[in-house]
Amino acid sequence: MGDYGILSYFDSILQSPAVEIKSLYISLVPIIMGTREMKYLSFKKKLQGYPYFTTAIFGALAGSEKTLYNQVNKWVKEGKVVRLRKGLFTLNDDERRVGISKKLIANILYSPSYISLEYALSHYGMIPEAVYAVTSLSTKKTQKFSNRFGEFLYRNIKRDAFFGFEALKDEFGFDCLIASPEKALMDYLYLNVEAASEFDESFIEESLRLQNIERLDFRKMTKFAEKMKSKKLLKFVRTLKGWVKK
Repeated sequence: MGDYGILSYFDSILQSPAVEIKSLYISLVPIIMGTREMKYLSFKKKLQGYPYFTTAIFGALAGSEKTLYNQVNKWVKEGKVVRLRKGLFTLNDDERRVGISKKLIANILYSPSYISLEYALSHYGMIPEAVYAVTSLSTKKTQKFSNRFGEFLYRNIKRDAFFGFEALKDEFGFDCLIASPEKALMDYLYLNVEAASEFDESFIEESLRLQNIERLDFRKMTKFAEKMKSKKLLKFVRTLKGWVKK
């Protein structure tokens, strides 16, 4: 994707027509007039067509944001609403008309971020291991979130290396930001391998255990390594190319 306008790009993705979250913020009007509490059925009716919601909409939904916040906390305890993190929620699976994927949750929990490293490599079938925690990269500090949907891990990467991802549709048709196969591998090596001296054929065969290597674009990998200003990554690309030719 490149790094053009990269931070502002996240807002446009997470509020894209596919997700239609933006329309929720614009079109909602108070539906409870003259009462302090909102009934759950009314609440659900307004939100069941959206994958998630935040406390930012509470003022449009009810006359008292504080009262509605307390009610939502009650519904969380009752299992009707799921708290993804502070201020971010989704209706329970049985209460929503649309699905929500772990990929989308990973994007919205901590922004700016994109899915990469082990989870992305597993997604592309490039490593044999099944990966359950969703691994992402962010220009913010390292962070970890756990909720009913699983574990979400975020590692810091320098701003100059924050590129090489694209918006792909998840299983429910929503845009999710994920590294390309080449960038996911570059990210993993960049953050997990200390020295270029470790890059030899035994490392590729025994440590990485890469598979489906034919899907990699070596020219793209070289450009990524150059843009990340990493000599060790350039050496890895040369080593991997030589290994493949054998």
